[in-house]
Amino acid sequence: MNNGSISKEFYVGRYIYLTCELSKLQDVRLTHEEGKTVLSVYQKDAITGKVRRRRLSASKKEWTELYQIALRRQELKRLLGLLLDHWKEDYGGSLPYLSSGYKIIPNTTNRFDSDLYARMKECQNTFPNHYPVLYKGYTMRSIFEVDTARLLDSLGIDYKYKVSLYVGDNQVFPDLTVNLPEFNRCGFIEAMGGMDNLKYAGHNVQKYRTYINAGIYPNRDLAMISADSDYRPDPETMKRIVGTMLSSIAAQHVFKVR
Repeated sequence: MNNGSISKEFYVGRYIYLTCELSKLQDVRLTHEEGKTVLSVYQKDAITGKVRRRRLSASKKEWTELYQIALRRQELKRLLGLLLDHWKEDYGGSLPYLSSGYKIIPNTTNRFDSDLYARMKECQNTFPNHYPVLYKGYTMRSIFEVDTARLLDSLGIDYKYKVSLYVGDNQVFPDLTVNLPEFNRCGFIEAMGGMDNLKYAGHNVQKYRTYINAGIYPNRDLAMISADSDYRPDPETMKRIVGTMLSSIAAQHVFKVR
């Protein structure tokens, strides 16, 4: 049991965000009838207060807009399910009840925000890739990077692979850049799998220095997962390392109100 791999504040912040986003959407759900996709639109009757269901086929003019709403609802519910699964694994108890005593104050000053994430383009590193590994449409550089991406997928955290990040006069290519819209922040992950290779290690020392000079600090904004030919961290250890960064960001934006 990975008890406390990620802080309660992170779970709380994400839960508040996801449920708030869901509450903004009209209750439209994807269903299937006789092999066809149909939208079920749930609306409360203004007079009786009863919730009624209206079925909508693709031939209706409202289809396009409501279909997008249904997809968004479906995705938010998927993310909420992943969050609750990890919460149960890490802590247990009622996350909805705990979250009712907190509020989020999103980032307004840190330049590494969700707007920056939206502008970032993936797969910008053009250095030769000697060990290509395909994962979900990405050509990654190692199984270690794939393992890290799988961890983020299990947490329901959106990420981009090998973006180009300019910090001062220097350019770096974080292995994975994550977006945390609940806090209006992004964070960075380096999966350094060949640290017993002196040339590779030296390159990462320079990369580390660039991050520090830009005010991107390990454990606060950056998760650095190290491995070599003799050791690769197990999923629990990787979750704890990434969780330290996630928890640090959450601690800056999630506060008790009672």
